[in-house]
Amino acid sequence: MSHGFLDDALASGLDRAAKAALSGWARMEGSAFRLDRWMNNGKSGAVVAVVDEENEFEGARQLVLKIDEEGDFECPEYTQQKKARADSPDFAREHLATAVHQPIAVGDGRWIVFQEVAGGSMRTYGVLTRLLDAATGTDATDADTEAFARACRTVVHSTLRDWAVIPRQAPMTAAEYVRQHVGPRLHRPGRLRDLMATAVDAYLYFDEDEASLPNPLALLAEDPAADKPVGADSVVNALCGKTHGDLHTENILLRLEPSPAPDGYWLVDLAKYSARAPLARDATHLMLYVIARTLTGLSPVQRTALIRVLVDGDSGRGAGQLPGWIRVFLTEIRAAGHDWLLKRALPDAWDDQTRLSLAGNALVFIGRRSTNAVARRWFLRLAGHALRESLPRTPAAVPARTAPAAHDPAVSEPSRIWIAQLCEYRPTLRRLAAEAGLAGELDALVTSAQLGEDREDGFAHFVRKLGGSDILRIDVPGLGQGRPLSGEFHGCDGGHCPRREPRMPSGPVPRCALRSAPMPLRSE
Repeated sequence: MSHGFLDDALASGLDRAAKAALSGWARMEGSAFRLDRWMNNGKSGAVVAVVDEENEFEGARQLVLKIDEEGDFECPEYTQQKKARADSPDFAREHLATAVHQPIAVGDGRWIVFQEVAGGSMRTYGVLTRLLDAATGTDATDADTEAFARACRTVVHSTLRDWAVIPRQAPMTAAEYVRQHVGPRLHRPGRLRDLMATAVDAYLYFDEDEASLPNPLALLAEDPAADKPVGADSVVNALCGKTHGDLHTENILLRLEPSPAPDGYWLVDLAKYSARAPLARDATHLMLYVIARTLTGLSPVQRTALIRVLVDGDSGRGAGQLPGWIRVFLTEIRAAGHDWLLKRALPDAWDDQTRLSLAGNALVFIGRRSTNAVARRWFLRLAGHALRESLPRTPAAVPARTAPAAHDPAVSEPSRIWIAQLCEYRPTLRRLAAEAGLAGELDALVTSAQLGEDREDGFAHFVRKLGGSDILRIDVPGLGQGRPLSGEFHGCDGGHCPRREPRMPSGPVPRCALRSAPMPLRSE
C-alpha cells in the first residue's frame, strides 16, 4: 500500500482531499483497501467503487465505497438510509442496502460512506439495466422483453405491497402534488429554474399539438400572483407512503445468474427516500428513466404516440406504432399498481395520480443536464398532456397551425437574434397574426422562444406570411448592426434573448414581451 493504506488503483481515482481522509481513517481503524472495480452510478457522476477491505481485527470483506456529494436531496444518503431502515426494518432486511462503518468527513462538505454488497455477490447480482439492454438489443427475443417487464412489475408491486403496505390519503392541490416530485431542485440554480424564469405563461403551444397545453413550469411558481393554468389549485387526495424517490434500473439490483430472479431484488441509493410522498412517483420515475434512455431511437411520430399511450393508459391509441418491448413494459408497470389497489377500489385514483406524477417526474428530467434539447421538449409536452387530462378545466383548442407538424429543436446552440426580434415586436405581430387567423402559430413560436429553441427559419417564414418582412431587416438595439450599447442597459433576465435597451433615467423601464416582466438593469 503505497498511499497510506490504499492501493495505487484506488488512490489514483480519488482527489487529494478524499484520498487523505480515507487514508487517515483507515490507519486509525487498522484497515487497508484495494480497488476491485469502479462503478458507473447512473447519471449522477458520483464516485462509486467496489473495494476489498482487510481489517486487522475483523478480517477481510468486500464493500461498496461511495463519496456522498451534495445533490438534489435534503439529507445525506447515509442519514436517509438509516431513516428507511428504521421505518421498515423487515423490508430493509430483505431489500435495502446496509450501511457499514460511520461516514468519513472529507472536509469540504462531502462524506465517504460504505455499504454491504447487495445480495452478497457482485457476480450473481447485477443492475436491472442489464435486462433492459437485452430487451432493447438488436437480437432481443420475446423472452428478453418478458424478463425485463416482469422484473419491473415485480419490483414496483413489491415496493407498494411490502414497503408502503398501507396507502394514506393526503389532500393537496395539484400544483403541490407536482412540486413534491421536484423537491429541493426547485430552489437551486440550474436548468429548471432558468426555464421557470422564461416560460412564465400559463399555457404552452407546440406545433405537434392542435390544442394549448397547461404549462407544468407554471405549477412550480410559488408566487400566489403568478399566472397558472386553470385547475392548478384543485384538490387531490394523494395516495402517499414510503417511496424510494429515485427508482431506476441502476438503483435496482437482482439475481441474474444463473437466470433472472426478481423477487430477491435490492434497492440502493436512498438519498431521496421519503416516508410520506406520492406513491405513484416511483413507478412513473422508472417508466420515464427507461424511456429517456431510448427516446432518441424513436421517430417524431412514435414520440407523439408514446405520449398518448402514457397519458391515456390502456386506451391503445397509438400503441401499435411503438416497439413491442415498450408496450409490454408500460402494461406491466401499470398492472403492478392496479393489482395492489384493486381490493381497495382505488385503481381509478391510481391512474389519475399517475398522470400527475408523469408531469412531476417529467420536470425532474427536464432539469437534468444530461437531457438534450429534443428530449427536454418531449418531456415538456408529456407533462403538458398529462396535466391537460388531470386538471379539471382547460381552454378551448387553439386554431390549427400551418407550421411543420413534427418540428424537433436543434440540439446545438441556437441563434438568439430571432428571439430578440420576436420580443421587440410581439405586440405588432400579435395584431397581424390575429387579423390573418394565425394566432396559434405565433403562440407556438413564443413557446419555442421561451424554451430557447432554434426556430429562426420558422420565425422568418411566419413573418413573411404576415407581410411583415421589414421586421427581419430592422436591427434590435445591442446586437447585429443595431446600436451598440455599453455601460448600463436593460437586458434579458433569463439569458435566452440578446435584446438590450438603453437606460432612460426619465423614461419607463422596457419590458420583456416574452416574460411580461420589466427588463432588469445591467452593465458591461
